[in-house]
Amino acid sequence: MKVFSSTVALVVALSMVAVFAPCAKADQGNAKSITLTIDRTVMPQTVFYPGRTHTKPATVTVTDFVIRDYSGAPIDSFIIQTVSGQTKIPIDEVKEIDFSGWTRRRTDDIPLIENITCAEMVFTDGTSRSVIMNGDFGTIEGETTLGDFFLSDPLTVEHLIFNR
Repeated sequence: MKVFSSTVALVVALSMVAVFAPCAKADQGNAKSITLTIDRTVMPQTVFYPGRTHTKPATVTVTDFVIRDYSGAPIDSFIIQTVSGQTKIPIDEVKEIDFSGWTRRRTDDIPLIENITCAEMVFTDGTSRSVIMNGDFGTIEGETTLGDFFLSDPLTVEHLIFNR
């Protein structure tokens, strides 16, 4: 009977710790939030003008965000093509990324990467560089003013800004 009581007490204690423990928040690149512009062909916002219809990209600011790889682990860098094969650029050094080209299957430009895309990277020191980078970095999740945010297809992102 003592073993049963001790086990129940332990289960209750662990449950209380799990309920009242603070949730772990991502601290990727020391950014407070990210602003994403989603490709208009995937996430259209329709604007009506007299006699015609327009679509424009949807822009959303995500707080408490996490950018994950396909295995579900938070990433700490973006991979770009260099003369030596590939280089990891830490998220801390990236201010924004403008994805300028269509995502395409890799052509062995970056080893072990499935999709690549052309992008303009702006770094925190103010410099910028046109790069060929990893076009598929998993998922983006977090909070918006409207509630939870989950983007399972980052290939649809046109522009990514780290708000520090």
